[in-house]
Amino acid sequence: MIPMIEQRRIEAELVRDFYEILLKTMPKAAAQEIIREAIASSAIRQGEAYAKAVGHRPTLDDFANHSGAWDANDALERELLHAAPRAARLQHNPLRIRRHV
Repeated sequence: MIPMIEQRRIEAELVRDFYEILLKTMPKAAAQEIIREAIASSAIRQGEAYAKAVGHRPTLDDFANHSGAWDANDALERELLHAAPRAARLQHNPLRIRRHV
C-alpha cells in the first residue's frame, strides 16, 4: 500500500505539471478553473470509494479509526491532540513525515 501522504505528493506534482502546461495555452483564470474542477472531481471519487469501503457515509470516527493509509510504511508519525468526532473535530500534530522515493 502506498502511503496516502506519498499519494498526495504525487498528485500535487502532476497537478503542478498540468497547470504549467495549461498556462502556455490559456489565461491563468481558465487554467485555474480546469485544475479546480479536476481536483474537486477526484476528491468526490475518492470520497465515494472511501464510503463504499466503510459501508456507509464516513464519519470522523471512521477517519480516526481507519487512518492506516496515512500511516502505511511508517510514512507519518503523529500525536493525537483532540478527538471529538461527534463535535466534528479531529486534530493531530505531525511529529515526523517520511518521504518515500
